[in-house]
Amino acid sequence: MYLVYYFLISISILGYGLLINKNFNINSRNLGIIGFIGIFFLILVSYLSTLFIAHDYNFNLFILIVGLALAIYFLKNYQILKIDLINFFLVFLILFIFILVGKNHDDFSYYHFPYIHFLTQDSHPFGLGLLNNGFRNQSSLFFFNSLFYLPKIDIYFYHIGAVFFLGFTNLFFLKNIFDQNTFKNFKFYNFINLFFLVFINIFFYRLAEYGTDRLGSILIILAFIILLLIINQNSRFSQLNNELIKFFIIIGCITISMKSFYLIYISLLFFLIYYSHLNNFFFKFLKSKLFVLVFFFIFFSFFFNFINSSCFVFPAQFTCYDKLSWSISKNEVENVKIWYELWAKGGATPNFVVENRVDYISNFNWVKNWLNVYFFNKISDYILSIILLVVIFYFTFFSKVKSNFKKRKYYIIIFFLIVYLIEWFLYHPSLRYGGYHIFILIVSIPLIISIEKFELSWTSFRKKAIIFVMITLVIFLGRNILRLNKEYNVYNYNIFKNMNYKFIGGDRDYYFRYEKLINDKDFNYEYKVFLGKKILVIKN
Repeated sequence: MYLVYYFLISISILGYGLLINKNFNINSRNLGIIGFIGIFFLILVSYLSTLFIAHDYNFNLFILIVGLALAIYFLKNYQILKIDLINFFLVFLILFIFILVGKNHDDFSYYHFPYIHFLTQDSHPFGLGLLNNGFRNQSSLFFFNSLFYLPKIDIYFYHIGAVFFLGFTNLFFLKNIFDQNTFKNFKFYNFINLFFLVFINIFFYRLAEYGTDRLGSILIILAFIILLLIINQNSRFSQLNNELIKFFIIIGCITISMKSFYLIYISLLFFLIYYSHLNNFFFKFLKSKLFVLVFFFIFFSFFFNFINSSCFVFPAQFTCYDKLSWSISKNEVENVKIWYELWAKGGATPNFVVENRVDYISNFNWVKNWLNVYFFNKISDYILSIILLVVIFYFTFFSKVKSNFKKRKYYIIIFFLIVYLIEWFLYHPSLRYGGYHIFILIVSIPLIISIEKFELSWTSFRKKAIIFVMITLVIFLGRNILRLNKEYNVYNYNIFKNMNYKFIGGDRDYYFRYEKLINDKDFNYEYKVFLGKKILVIKN
């Protein structure tokens, strides 16, 4: 049952992607891009529908069936290569092991699960941020996951959204790696897709480590890959360029909806407009049907932040209104902001918190402790692993014979990455808050550009690429098999007897505690009505 639902959902997502791809003039042949278009559209559907109804069995079955019907219709009338469909089913079959977990993300019980469950039981209330700090920032991932509440599997697909992001990312990579036409003019594009397929599947192999952070990193990596090709295209307004720019915009929308601190990367859009001289495209885009979807997607991303916390971007005080029934006080907003920065700078752990929080995060007082407890613990290991991968990749494709190398435009991208690195170090120097993608992109882009100067035939590259893909597959499967064995020993979780994840951190009632609080009007909360919607208000 789980495997059947899993494949039906993946096909359904593809169906919605094909619908928007065809009728909104994107016209991509890359199933990875089409899949992300489907995710984008389903998040928008989830945003809109949850204002009025619960994402219960009936609603979600309807969404699933419509998506399947669309997939059947468009696949029969759309020119999709047979090899691409084979890759689609193989990729998602392999990734099924990815969703088999005993332990979910550490924040799953804290706010992921209860937030998703709210959406399946009733229309979205106002004031959720009064219940839990984690509810004050919505994540589009939760709205996406709420569409997988289905008969028989019940609550046990609340965690699988990440697998579709990873699956369509891999399909995007595979299509570009083995594109011979691209290889003739832009070998670096084939190389960089291969490099990141290896990197993401080896380094990000555990679903329990994803949350909303690693997904954001994957999306930003995709955005930079797309940017690199766009600015090196000979034809500014080619069909490929138009397709990639539209995909870049869609990826950007999903990214900023994933977590608020990714908003800084919206600056890439202005860079794209200026550097690629695509003003004409954007004027046309503003008049297009796709712009309507993008507009409402961005609107709802900020809207749900607002109705949860009275802040459009929590915990940025200047975006907050403290005169509303569900408002979070300015002092509380500031305390949360300090806590986030404190945690990222090593001033707080599950077992330790510094005494003077404000003093610790000020004037680089935190650097020494951060270096000891975090940098030389996690970041240094991560950097060494990256260097190892870079060395392996470089010497695999090294050749003394040089090709007719065309100088590529990438220095401006490195400049932007260095700016993001400085911002990351000053305010949130944790790998999960942007460090993963910043470090790997700064190192990999110059590497890939340098590899392009080596003489290499398409046949030779293809053979080496296949070897890299197969080795990555073996490592991915091997690490997940070892993970499952460890989870069985630690959590007494056996996938052959029960495919439901365990309620790590508490029993089932623990996960539903917030639902009980909302339904219990004699506890500490009461309802008020605003614009026809329920608002949670603390009585005392």
